[in-house]
Amino acid sequence: MSMMATISAPPVRTGPSTFSTMPASEVAPQCPVQQDQGRCWRLLGSVLVTAACTKAARAQRVRRLCKPVQTMREQAELLVSDRKALRIGNGDLESLISEEEREKMTEKADTLEPYRQYVLFAAFGLILGAGNDLFWLVFQPSFFTKGFLPSGSTDESQFSRLLVILGLAAVGAGLYYVGNVVLAPAELPSVETVLSAEESGESVEEVEASRMFYRLQGRWYYGVNLGQSYSISKCSDGRWKFEEELAGRRCTSTLRVVGDWVEGHLIDDEGQRTGTIRLQRGEGNAVLSYFRELGSSNWSNPNEAIGW
Repeated sequence: MSMMATISAPPVRTGPSTFSTMPASEVAPQCPVQQDQGRCWRLLGSVLVTAACTKAARAQRVRRLCKPVQTMREQAELLVSDRKALRIGNGDLESLISEEEREKMTEKADTLEPYRQYVLFAAFGLILGAGNDLFWLVFQPSFFTKGFLPSGSTDESQFSRLLVILGLAAVGAGLYYVGNVVLAPAELPSVETVLSAEESGESVEEVEASRMFYRLQGRWYYGVNLGQSYSISKCSDGRWKFEEELAGRRCTSTLRVVGDWVEGHLIDDEGQRTGTIRLQRGEGNAVLSYFRELGSSNWSNPNEAIGW
């Protein structure tokens, strides 16, 4: 028998075809290209929404930055919001000035610091001297008795020595109080206090002018052995007045702020204008002044006066 005879033919399917009863979706699944298009449309929609929100936020910030700022509070609030957006500070007005910056500003504004050190040094010396005298007042007799010290004259009464000790201690305590309380540096006002003062009706220029005048207030001495002086004071009508008497001639002036200086025309007792004076607070406890004669355009050399 040949080999071809041993191979049987496969059975022939006589029932209905399976493929003829299957749904079209199972026969041909959804095209992957259509699924990718749907995802692309959804992604494009989210991108457009995000871009629109970002553009609106930028436009709002631009409008806020371009909006004219009228008051110091608006400036402060704008700065606070910017710092908060950058995660700097806690969003409070007082966070605009750090503690380190506040300490530096306090030290810079403390013009009495050298005098305070001298007063405290004198107070410490007097208190130390009183303590030393009190020690010898109490233990010197016993030292004489035990022979630790050679016997000497002790005619001075114990009562008078005690009065001297009490006097030294009282003066030292008074100087210590003056150095730590009277000459203590003034605290810087809070940001809210400054803003409240600005909202009370005073403009930024008026606040700055008041600060310049108050720093010049008082009597200032200059010349050989500080023999000459002038005074700057505030009148009852709110004006600031300059007064000086030189060689029997008294001159006065109503001061005003001109740039970084305080200036005024000098008027003598006869009502005649003699020149122009301008002043500015210098370093430490000093004031710089310049004089310009009537009809001249040049200022004199600076004159430094010291306050007490």
